[in-house]
Amino acid sequence: LHEGSPLTSDQRSFLASMPDIDAEEMDEITLLSALLDRHGPGRVVFRNTRANMTGFPKRVAYLLPLDPPKEDPPALDDEDELELEDLYYHEEDEEPTEAISFTPEPRVLWLEKLLEEIGEDKVLLICESKENAKAIEQAIAQRITVKSTVFHEELTLVQRDRNAAWFEEKDGARILICSEIGSEGRNFQFSHHLVLFDLPVDPELLAQRIGRLDRIGQTQTIHIYVPYTKNGREEVLARWYHDGLDAFENHLEGGNLVLRQFGEEIGELLETFNESVEEEHKLAELIAKSSQQRKIIAEQLEKGRDRLLELNSNRPEVADALVDSIRDTDSSLELETFLLEVFDHFGVRVEERDNRTYLLDGRAAINCDGFPGLPKGGLVGTFDRNYSLSREDITLLTGDHPIVTGAVDLLLGSEQGNCSFSVWEDGKEEQSLLLEAIFVLEALAPKQLHADRFLPPTPLRFLINQDREAVTM
Repeated sequence: LHEGSPLTSDQRSFLASMPDIDAEEMDEITLLSALLDRHGPGRVVFRNTRANMTGFPKRVAYLLPLDPPKEDPPALDDEDELELEDLYYHEEDEEPTEAISFTPEPRVLWLEKLLEEIGEDKVLLICESKENAKAIEQAIAQRITVKSTVFHEELTLVQRDRNAAWFEEKDGARILICSEIGSEGRNFQFSHHLVLFDLPVDPELLAQRIGRLDRIGQTQTIHIYVPYTKNGREEVLARWYHDGLDAFENHLEGGNLVLRQFGEEIGELLETFNESVEEEHKLAELIAKSSQQRKIIAEQLEKGRDRLLELNSNRPEVADALVDSIRDTDSSLELETFLLEVFDHFGVRVEERDNRTYLLDGRAAINCDGFPGLPKGGLVGTFDRNYSLSREDITLLTGDHPIVTGAVDLLLGSEQGNCSFSVWEDGKEEQSLLLEAIFVLEALAPKQLHADRFLPPTPLRFLINQDREAVTM
């Protein structure tokens, strides 16, 4: 039905056995909607696949083979020597073996050229350990002048938040150097350049790294740079991911299944690969088998899809109406105007920034003990949904945010703001003074009596003039 194919006789017989379903009289859309209602969400945990969603950016990968250093770097003087972990890939449980200088590393030299070529664009670099992250930052600082910062597990949560926020600022850091912790949860879709300084063996971990930029809300093509030294384990992983799994430029499904099947071969090549013809043949054979297996897994996943479940989870006609309603609400200035007036009334200090964004500080509030929902240290809030999606440190203020609901409760539950005045400037009838009062009638009784069944809270409106005559309409 969804694809416009005619029903078979068996399918029509099956539909005829279902009550309230008439396949002969119903059009395709009505029939499909009725089937979706009967199907329901069920007990299956599901997610929409990327194929059914829009808004994802294009990915372009650049594999950059580099010549390994021909000689060891010169030793530093005792007072200048720094304990920096070897920048080459190592196993997680392996201890750093050698301290090195930070100048002749091929990937660092290439990174210097990249930063010069792309101008002021921001770059996210991910490597596997905090030692590597610190070493790369120091290596860059020794060679070029560029605003850089780091993000690794040795920093406190507050320090990581501050460094990430500085990277997000327009005039902030140009490059953020992350350890593997940076590939988990943080989103940087405002950046369009991703440098994979080294590669993990786990395909899902690689997908997490790329997912920091490849998200809904990314506005430009993502450029993924994979610098690797030739004739080593880095080349094996780079070519296997790109040629065997197509993991850099397209979303990878079933990568761990491929890894389980060919894990021993991959591990052997990571240890033995060199420029010999025999090793090159082994790698080419591994790539071919991995590519074929990836296609088989993709076909199996496609055949195993529950189409009714997917359709029921996202009905475009209902979703589009909801999206339009949210956009209309977001574009309206009513909430923003109301909240700014409430802040001014209760003494909350407001500093305006760009993109309908404000710095809120409730410590100066004089008309209340503390503004509901507003932290003691204040916060940065915005009414621009798209802007908030690109800035995790900025709070989106909507009608259901605790600050907004708290503002309404503050007005309704206190003597502040319970009176208003209005004037008819050009009234057609004789002018008079009117007093309007609104009360809420409710029964005060023990909860177990359920008195609200008979008398729910009921608003009462009274309007009288200066002669105390009721003029309620």
